[in-house]
Amino acid sequence: MHCPDKSFMQPGMEEMIFHATFRIDGTDFKASDVGYSEETSTPNLMGISLLLSPSSVEKAKQIFAALSNDGQVVVPFAESSFTAWYGIVIDKVGVTWKVNIENDGSPRTE
Repeated sequence: MHCPDKSFMQPGMEEMIFHATFRIDGTDFKASDVGYSEETSTPNLMGISLLLSPSSVEKAKQIFAALSNDGQVVVPFAESSFTAWYGIVIDKVGVTWKVNIENDGSPRTE
């Protein structure tokens, strides 16, 4: 959802997300890329990464490619010695994502 009250919007915020909600295992997570801003500060997201375990290698490749768009690939998504497939990418807004497929990459039965 974009900012509902345009009077709060500053130049450059037109495409920012004011409020997003997603649910994982019954817990609501809320996110926003609009927040406190100081012209002299630099956004810095360190010390956190999000792990995704998609249902298939093909889905994981699609997600990894989307997150890589205008981002930075840290570890290319590929077969791994410690899990079936693994990769790390920092998206265009600075969030670190780990994409993991366990076992042979077959669809999960959950």
